Amino acid sequence: GWGRKSVSIDELKERPLILPFRNLVEDEVMGWFSGSPGALRIVARFNLCSNAFCLMRRMDCDAILCEGAFTIRQSPEMQFVPIKPERLVVHWLIRRKQDRLSRAALAFWDRLDRVCREGGRAQT
Repeated sequence: GWGRKSVSIDELKERPLILPFRNLVEDEVMGWFSGSPGALRIVARFNLCSNAFCLMRRMDCDAILCEGAFTIRQSPEMQFVPIKPERLVVHWLIRRKQDRLSRAALAFWDRLDRVCREGGRAQT
C-alpha cells in the first residue's frame, strides 16, 4: 500500500494504472494528466470496483476510482489515497417528476435524496 495521505498526478504516472472503462470518466481522468509530462502506464480497465481490486492484487498496480465507490466496497488490504490537489467529477441522476415510481424505485430515490443531503456536495 501507499501508506500516504495523498498522491500527486506526477506520482501516479510512475505507477501502472487501472482506469474505469467509461468514456465520460476516462475523458475526465485523461484531462487531469494532460498538463503533466510523460505517458500513462495503463495496464487494464474495469467496470466494477471488485474487479479492479482483484486486478490490483494480482498485477501490483493502482486504480483510479471515486471515493464513494471505494467506500461501499472497502477491502482490508486496499487503501483509498486521494489525489492532491483534489479532483471532482460531478454526475447527475435525473427523472421525470410526473412518472409514477414503483415502491422499490421510490425507496431508491428517497435514499439517494438523504445521502445527497448528508454528503453536502451533491444536489437533488
